[in-house]
Amino acid sequence: VLFSPITTSEEGTCRMDIDSDPIAFSMFRSDAESHHVTGIITLQNGRDIQFLNTDSDFKYFLLDESGLYLEEKSVPGTQDIPESDARKLQIFREGSVYSSKLTCHRVFLLSNNRFIFLLSRKIDGRYLLLCGGENDKFTAGAECIVQGIKSKLWLDEGERLVSLVELPSSNNSTVNIALSTSLKIMIVSCDTIFSVLSE
Repeated sequence: VLFSPITTSEEGTCRMDIDSDPIAFSMFRSDAESHHVTGIITLQNGRDIQFLNTDSDFKYFLLDESGLYLEEKSVPGTQDIPESDARKLQIFREGSVYSSKLTCHRVFLLSNNRFIFLLSRKIDGRYLLLCGGENDKFTAGAECIVQGIKSKLWLDEGERLVSLVELPSSNNSTVNIALSTSLKIMIVSCDTIFSVLSE
C-alpha cells in the first residue's frame, strides 16, 4: 500500500494531489486461504516498490524518497538482507545528462528482469518512460542501473500515466506492455526499444 501526502488549503479542507509522489508504503501479512490481513509487516519511506519476479526469493526493489536510488531489500520475516549487505544503486550516474535533467517517480520490473522508469523532465514536467537496466546490476558491482543511451517513450504535454501492465506472451523473447494514461490506452513492445503497436 502506497501513501501520498495530503494538501491542506487555507480554508482547512484537505485534498490529495494526483501528481504527488508517494512518500511511504506499508506491507501486510495475509492468510493464504482466507486472504484476511493478519498483521502489518513494515512501514517505510519510499516512492515505489517492485517485487522480484521469482517464487523462491522474497525480495523487492525500493525507489527511495529522492527518486535517485534503487535498493534491493528482503521482506521482513523471510530471508532478511543484513543492513550492511543491502544493495543500493544510483539509477543514473552522478553528473550524467539524465541525472541533471530528469526526476524519477515510479519503477516497474518486467518478467525479463528489466526495469522501466517513469520520469519527468525538470524543465517542463513532461513525463516519459525509460527502458532501464536489468536487476543483475545489483550483483555485478555496477556504478548505476541506467548506463548509456536508452529507449524513451514520451507522453504528451500534460498527459499522466495511470497504469502499466505487462501482457502475457508465449514468446519469451517478446515483452509487450499495456499503458493507460489520462488521454489514451496503448499497447507497446519494449524488447530493446519502445515501439507503439496500437493506440
